[in-house]
Amino acid sequence: MDRDTHTLHVITFGRFELRSQHGPLTGEPWSQQEVRQLFKLLLTARQHRLHLDQILDLLWSSQPLEYALLAFEETLARLQAALTLEQGSIPLTFQHNVLTLHTQNLFIDADVFEQSVQQLQAHYTMHPSQPPVEMQSLLNRFEQALALYQGDYLPEESVIPWFQPRRSQFRSYHLWLLEHISEVADACHQHRKAFEYLHLLRDRYPADVRIRNELLRHYALMERWTDAMQQVQKWQQETPPKETQPFLFLPPLKKMPPAEPPTIPAAETYKQKPLNSPLTHALTPYVAPFQFPEAQSFSSALPPLLQHALENTRGQEDSLIGRSEEFEQLQCFFQQERLVLIRGEAGSGKTHLARQFCQWASTEHSARCFWSTCTPASSFRPYKPFIDYLSAILEPLTVGQLRKKYGKNADVFYRLLPTYRDQMKSIPDIDHAFLLRAVTACLTRLANQEPVIIVLDNAQWSDRSTLQLLAQLVARAAQTPALLFLVLYRAEEVGVEHPLRELRIPLEQTTPPPELRLSRPGEMHTLELLSGRLQSPIQLSLAYVLYKYTDGNPCQTLETLHYLQDTGKLQQQDGRWQLTGSAEHLILPGSMQELVSARLSQCTTACQETLAFAAVQGYTFDLETLCKARNLPQDDILLHLGQAACLHLIQQGEEKKEFTFTHPSIHEALYWSLNPWSKRAMHREIAHAIEALHGTNSQEMLYLLTYHYQQAEEPRSALAYSIQLVTLCTTLYAYDDAACILERTLPLLDGHDYQTKAALLDQLIRELYLPGGHIERALQACGEARSLWHSLKQPEKEEAIIFQQALLHFRLRQDAQALQTLQPLSSEKATEQARTRSLALQSMLTIRQGDTATAFEQLRQAENMLDCLTLPDPLVSILTLWSRSWYSFLTGSPQAMLSYAQRGLQLCRNTQEEYWEPVHTFTMIWALIHTGYYKKSEQVAHTALKQAQHPGALRARGWIHLALLFLSNRREHWHAAREQAERALTIARHRHDIDLELFTLWGQSQYESGQGHYEEACGILQQTLEYIQQQNLKTMILPHLQLQLATVHYQEGELEEARQVLQQLQQPLTEQRYIQLTALSRRLQGCILQRLGDLDSARSHFEQTLELLMRIKDPLEYASTLNLLGNYYLKRRKPGDRKKGRTYLEQAKSILKQFSLRES
Repeated sequence: MDRDTHTLHVITFGRFELRSQHGPLTGEPWSQQEVRQLFKLLLTARQHRLHLDQILDLLWSSQPLEYALLAFEETLARLQAALTLEQGSIPLTFQHNVLTLHTQNLFIDADVFEQSVQQLQAHYTMHPSQPPVEMQSLLNRFEQALALYQGDYLPEESVIPWFQPRRSQFRSYHLWLLEHISEVADACHQHRKAFEYLHLLRDRYPADVRIRNELLRHYALMERWTDAMQQVQKWQQETPPKETQPFLFLPPLKKMPPAEPPTIPAAETYKQKPLNSPLTHALTPYVAPFQFPEAQSFSSALPPLLQHALENTRGQEDSLIGRSEEFEQLQCFFQQERLVLIRGEAGSGKTHLARQFCQWASTEHSARCFWSTCTPASSFRPYKPFIDYLSAILEPLTVGQLRKKYGKNADVFYRLLPTYRDQMKSIPDIDHAFLLRAVTACLTRLANQEPVIIVLDNAQWSDRSTLQLLAQLVARAAQTPALLFLVLYRAEEVGVEHPLRELRIPLEQTTPPPELRLSRPGEMHTLELLSGRLQSPIQLSLAYVLYKYTDGNPCQTLETLHYLQDTGKLQQQDGRWQLTGSAEHLILPGSMQELVSARLSQCTTACQETLAFAAVQGYTFDLETLCKARNLPQDDILLHLGQAACLHLIQQGEEKKEFTFTHPSIHEALYWSLNPWSKRAMHREIAHAIEALHGTNSQEMLYLLTYHYQQAEEPRSALAYSIQLVTLCTTLYAYDDAACILERTLPLLDGHDYQTKAALLDQLIRELYLPGGHIERALQACGEARSLWHSLKQPEKEEAIIFQQALLHFRLRQDAQALQTLQPLSSEKATEQARTRSLALQSMLTIRQGDTATAFEQLRQAENMLDCLTLPDPLVSILTLWSRSWYSFLTGSPQAMLSYAQRGLQLCRNTQEEYWEPVHTFTMIWALIHTGYYKKSEQVAHTALKQAQHPGALRARGWIHLALLFLSNRREHWHAAREQAERALTIARHRHDIDLELFTLWGQSQYESGQGHYEEACGILQQTLEYIQQQNLKTMILPHLQLQLATVHYQEGELEEARQVLQQLQQPLTEQRYIQLTALSRRLQGCILQRLGDLDSARSHFEQTLELLMRIKDPLEYASTLNLLGNYYLKRRKPGDRKKGRTYLEQAKSILKQFSLRES
């Protein structure tokens, strides 16, 4: 990327700097901190997009929502002004609460670095051995990438944890470059340069044995034997001092003064230590463990020191400091709302608030509370929170009791819950509707007996299937007032595409759920919090200093307090806690990572390594796995945990010999402080420990093994366990979770097995993305799979993926891209099957565009080629039958459309083409409506709607709602029509389905005009037609919209406007042979002429309409025209007209009576 072609250069490595062509930008408004931080957030966000909630909770978490919104608007205006430069402006858009930075005119060193490393990884792993000239070129590319990395990513933002994952990713990229550039330099016979890069790597990770061995090898290559011996002696003499951290931690970003290690008393003296000792004082209830029910106590085998420290770490519940208003709101929501969202930054008190509310509801209303806390590994286990809830509710029951109480629904619980699954020899398959029905029945049954509160903590880490099931449960629980779901999450980690967004604004509900936003407490609340923790007055200057460093975050405030107590800088004198030095000169850690780093310095090196393994194992870790992974006896591990408990870093978990970190923030700070090499190695050791303890076939451990092997970047093991876990997910209809698991595994296969990767991409598209409704992600995967099959020289596989790619463009309404994608399949080099499929898809494209003449020729060719194929291709038949159905709707009769649709639907079921079944189902419902089978169409629609309840069928549900909209219009059920229109339109706009939106607007105009709201109907139609013209869309329903507009003008008495629209419509109807529309337009012209007094011309138009409708055998419209003609004769009153009029009316009545009898 050429820097000179860009308007603005952004430097993020080692420092933050903005440079234009005239030099650095340092003045207003870039000197304002909020403007710079908002820009940094956009630089860091995925695709440079941020939701408004993320911005507010990252930049203004201490401010009320109203102030935060005003501050955002002001900061955004300043940033937009700052991005307007002489050389051009940097586009910044804010739409639908999403802020997007468009980077076409930006040179961002981080983006260029990432792109360069990813290209190098793909190239180097695929071609590790190359000619010398190419290796030299590769070395130059490595050096150019390394030159970009001038230090940590945005090091001045170490206080905000949100930047840490991105910073860690760049560290991993830098490590990979240093690891492999020495190999490339060696291949170029530049051993001295390779040696220099190894020294850089060794400086970063001084105790890594592999790097030391490589350095010794290069000493030998350069024949520097004396230097090699001296280096070995130096390494042998090196012993890390006690106050330094072990090699597995990255150096802290900000150097903290070393603290004196605490004196850990012997067990017998520790028993006599008072419970209110500063060292062992409990953590704040903001971070205390949940106590429903009371956690099991440890066995007496645990050392007394650890037992005592853990008991004191639990702490006592304090009053709600700074959260009284939110607590009162929760009390109001109780038994009034089904879902309440609580959002706030890490450590803001979400968990404590929810715990206090559960305590109140349990005491005052005898409510039962069920709790599940998510972790980063939770996304690998589908329905993990619901497994926790159902286990607590059902596990007291035996297998037989469960079957007796819940009937067939027990099969769902047998499959979900490990306790029952291990006892069953065989479990029937379940579908998503069955799962939803069973979980709903269980929770509502319990809620009918007593109030129930379901708490989902840290929902930002939850698996997608849980959030989707939760949204459906909330909708179904509308009539269950005693059931309440509390969802706690960090808004800053819920990005634009996070599934929690759909839960916040449910698609099929009119109002979003209530949400509580926890801002940071003020200075006075910080003073109250500290006084309550210390149980005595404190210095105001101390409270002010702590507030200044922590900005009021409760968790960080109390962790800093513990740091001061443990280091002796805060002591109790004369009943009052005071600093030993001056508050003005007090230096404190400024972030949770620095706090944890300072606290860890008080532990021994062995204890630090044990805590590192614990952090890698997860927020919750067990003693057995930790001992196995560390390869140390239990007594040593317990001694290390005793040190950590004394420092308030860990606490007892809910299970025996299970531990948790005292707060997720402590766990995250410790985890992100590990260097990438050590992190990968520890994930590998933990995975090996799980295998050794539980075996390789444990379904319960499957998600943990997948997670740890993926993090360890072990391709073979990660792939093996991922495939097993994906199979398990699909049996539970957790398509999104399965897709995410495979997405994380696929990059590990680069350079190892591209054949397997291409095959997995095919599986990902066919079995996960398409059933899950993720068309855009499937399209992206198609591009990657196509490239792989091409490089592997497998043309048949490549043709199949090209056709799939074109189909996806078709589904996204990208007609030009679809035709361009199909070009290789239309050439003579393509196979007969590929050319046949190409023609079938082209016929669908032209039919949708309304070009019936071209579509007819393409259909004829595709059907002829299908007959000549050696083996039948059901997919071609399915596509051509869909095209034939809609071709019949446009140019033939509804009966012919119904016949083709029924054949297509049956073929889908016979060949198990589930992806196309909803498409043909809607087509059949549409044909049933237009042939007068209203009752049958309603039955089919409601059956299809029940089957389309899984999250991937959202688009299918939208089209079924559309069919029910037109059915309600035919029956003149206007209220039902409005409801169906709202649902279909919401789904259409959510899924960006243009065709569904256009059809829905057509239906909206019908029910508006049916109620006499002609102005509203006319406005809808005119706006829709303008949109089609502006976007240059080609759609089959364009003439239908124009005819509807002409009809509305006629109904409103605007006869001239109606005639003008019909005149514009005449030519396309003739060219495309739209027989039914031609007939209906002539009938409308007859009505206009009749109203204008031109009776003879009106009669001629009515008679022509009857002839056309007779030709296509459309009895409903034929009967409607007979009614018009009969009334025409009755009004004209010439001799014989009365008899003719009655005859036509009787004929119409007889036809409609036949339909009425058929419906009954």
